[in-house]
Amino acid sequence: MKFLPKRILACVMALLLCLGLGSVAATAAGAPTITVTLSYQKDDSGFIIAPHEITIAADLSEQYGYVDDFNGTKVSALDAIVAAHILVVGDNIAAVQAALNVTAEGYMMKFMDVAGGNCGYFVNDVVPDVSKSVEIFSGDVIDLYNYQDSMGADVRVWFEMDGSKVTELQLLTDEEAILVANGIMAAGYGSYAMPQDVVEGAGIVLAELDDSNGFPAAIFGGVIAESDEDGEFTLSFADAGTYYVSAIEYDTDYMIPFLSPWLVVTVRTPEQAPMDEIKTNEELKKDSCLTKLLEKLPSWAKNAVSKLWLALRWILTLGFHWNWI
Repeated sequence: MKFLPKRILACVMALLLCLGLGSVAATAAGAPTITVTLSYQKDDSGFIIAPHEITIAADLSEQYGYVDDFNGTKVSALDAIVAAHILVVGDNIAAVQAALNVTAEGYMMKFMDVAGGNCGYFVNDVVPDVSKSVEIFSGDVIDLYNYQDSMGADVRVWFEMDGSKVTELQLLTDEEAILVANGIMAAGYGSYAMPQDVVEGAGIVLAELDDSNGFPAAIFGGVIAESDEDGEFTLSFADAGTYYVSAIEYDTDYMIPFLSPWLVVTVRTPEQAPMDEIKTNEELKKDSCLTKLLEKLPSWAKNAVSKLWLALRWILTLGFHWNWI
C-alpha cells in the first residue's frame, strides 16, 4: 500500500519539541510512575494478560517485599513483574509472594506460581539483565512468559511487513496484506548470537479479548491461515472492525511452542476510511506518543497547541497546493 508523506505529523512533533514539552515520569508527590505495555503468556491458549497499557510506580516491588537496585527512585522490570502478578493473583501481599519468588540476586525461582525458573521476559524485544537491575521507561513494551518447552527452546515469533516488524495495521475491507512470520529461539534472543529465520507452518489465529477479570486477557481461536516456506501469509477481512491476530505452532518441522506475536488490525470500509487516511505502523506509533504527550498538558497549553496546529494546517495546505513544499 502507498501512503501520503509524513511531513505534517513530523512538523507537529518538531513544533512540540521546540515548545519544550516532554513526558513526565513522576507524580507531583510520591514515587515516580511510568506507563508501559504489559503482557503475559503461559501457553498456546492465549495471553493471560493481553498486551495493554498499565501505569507502574517505582516503589511497587518494595511495597510487596521485593528489593530492586533503585529503591523506589526509578521503575524497574521487577516492578512490572510484580504488577503482572497483582493482576493475576490479586493485590494481597501474601498471595503475590506465594506466586513470585525472587532471589537476592534478582533471579526468578518461582513465577506465576510455577516453580523452577522456567520463565523469562522481554523489554522492547530484547532479553535484558536480571529484573531488579533493569530500569524501564514510559512507552516500553514488557512481555512476560513461562517456557512451554521442557528444554526452554520456545520460539519467539513476530510479524513483519515490508521488512519491518508490525504490531498495528490498518486495512480496508477485502484488502489483502502479505505478512511474514519470523522467529528466533527465545532463550538466546538478545543474549548471544542466534540466527533468526522465517517460520514455516505457523498457525495464524484470531484472539478474542476477555476483560471480565478487570484487565484484558486474549483467548486464541482456530487457525485461519498458515505461513508458507517463506514465512508468508495473507490477511484479509470482509467486515469492518478490530481484529487481534497472533500465531501458534501448527505445522512446523521442529514442533516447538511459540511465544506468540500480537498484531492489532483495524479494518474499515472505503466510506469510513479513504486510502489517504490509512497510516503506516510508524505513523501510528507517533500518533500514540503525541496523544500521551498532549494528555499531560494543562488546559491553556492544549489550547495553544490546538491553535498552532490549526494555523500550521492552513500553512501546509497552501504550501502543498502552491508547490511551496
